[in-house]
Amino acid sequence: MPTELDLPDHLTFAGKKHLIGFLEEAGFQVVAIKELRRDDFVNFVKNIVKKIIGRNVSIRLPYTSGHRAIRIRARLVPSV
Repeated sequence: MPTELDLPDHLTFAGKKHLIGFLEEAGFQVVAIKELRRDDFVNFVKNIVKKIIGRNVSIRLPYTSGHRAIRIRARLVPSV
């Protein structure tokens, strides 16, 4: 199953603070932030299955990685 944008999970384009700053500078108000783990038990099991069918994946213990996917919901603040 592909990840967001189908990019490798080791790439970081901007951190949470940077993204919030970019949005606020552009006139947006952050409504909600959701951080999603990429190393949960479900992904651990998926990687074991991939390994069994011959894919080249590394098996890591769940909940040991600091990597997250971040989803930020924001709305444009009307200018006065």
